Amino acid sequence: YHMQTAPFQKSPPNVRKVIFATTIAETSVTLPDVTLVVDCGFVKQPYFDSKKGFERLLITSTSKSSAKQRAGRAGRTAPGKCFRLFTRDASEQFDTRTPPEITRTSLSNFVLTLKTLGVDNIMSFDMLSSPSVNAMCFALEELFARIALQLDETHTEAPA
Repeated sequence: YHMQTAPFQKSPPNVRKVIFATTIAETSVTLPDVTLVVDCGFVKQPYFDSKKGFERLLITSTSKSSAKQRAGRAGRTAPGKCFRLFTRDASEQFDTRTPPEITRTSLSNFVLTLKTLGVDNIMSFDMLSSPSVNAMCFALEELFARIALQLDETHTEAPA
């Protein structure tokens, strides 16, 4: 517990708090006394390959919006700096935004949740970012294979 709460404690005098940028540095949590952020320009993100049927963590370049968010962690409560371990030219190649999670991860749990909530036609469910038809079909096939959905696409009840 102590190690989990340590970053939220006030720093002793003459001690610097440094964040080596990860997706943690993109959260809205403010750690007091952080004065330095070191951003390598990479991120590990889950990507689901619906053709092969598995999810894996890929190391990819961060997005421009994520790099900006990471830099904002330094200097929240005191003056700070961000050191980027990539060139300005490299940052120009970054995507503007990180692709939405629904377009790059397995949808099985999402589909099962929709079915549990009574959504009959998941293919026409209105979403801010639509996943691929392949990803939705794979999720349905996986749930049928696991007997989580019946052939009429309703969810099965857990045995009593």
